[in-house]
Amino acid sequence: MLRSSMNRLGLVILAIGLANCANTVTPLFPVSEGDIIDRPYTPVADVNSQVFFGGIFDEGTPEEMCLAKMKQEVVSQRGDALIFVRHGEKGYDLLLRRALRCSGRVVRFDTR
Repeated sequence: MLRSSMNRLGLVILAIGLANCANTVTPLFPVSEGDIIDRPYTPVADVNSQVFFGGIFDEGTPEEMCLAKMKQEVVSQRGDALIFVRHGEKGYDLLLRRALRCSGRVVRFDTR
C-alpha cells in the first residue's frame, strides 16, 4: 500500500515537471534588442570569408574585420541583411599567418 502511494506520488511529480518543461522555450539563435524577427525574407547567398590579422596596421578586432568583409558581400549581392553569422576559431593558415574564418547568409526582405 505504501509502495503504490509512493509510485502515484512519483508519477504526479513527474507529470508536473514535464508540464513545466513544455512551457519553457529555448530559442535556437540568440535574439538581440532591435533584431527583426517577424519579417519574411528570401535567402540570396551563403557567404564565407577569411581575414588575416596580427599586423600592426589592423583596424579593429578580427571579428570586426570579418564582419566588415561580409558586409561588403551583402552590398555586392544586393541583399538587405546578413543573418546566421558565425565565427570560427582563430588559427593559422599554411603560411603561418593568423586567420579567422566566418560565414553567414545574405537575405533580401520580401515586400508586401
